[in-house]
Amino acid sequence: MTLNYPDFSGIRKLEFPEHAGHVCKTCNKWFSSPSLLSKHKLWHHKSECPRYRYNCQMCPYASNVSSNLQAHEQVHSADRPYICIYCGNRFKALSSLNQHLMIHTGENPQAVGFFITKWKKS
Repeated sequence: MTLNYPDFSGIRKLEFPEHAGHVCKTCNKWFSSPSLLSKHKLWHHKSECPRYRYNCQMCPYASNVSSNLQAHEQVHSADRPYICIYCGNRFKALSSLNQHLMIHTGENPQAVGFFITKWKKS
């Protein structure tokens, strides 16, 4: 028994007009937001991107804002300065710890005035 598949060779791919989304001019991939297009260009076509003042030394991330690069560099760091007071799990970002705390308390720590700060190394 042979299977007969329809012939799609004469059908063109759906083309998105430029005003309908965000299209990479290099590879014609379509993105739903300008930020996704920027990330795509940075990772796949960095040589075609405008120069950035601050560049990550470990990956293609780049920014013109130094504090953005400093925040990004935590991704590569082994340092986890935020510690859960209930179970001892460690986190790189305060926001991750606060999200984790809801597992133990069932409440958003910021909503009830419970703030966690960085533990000082001794």
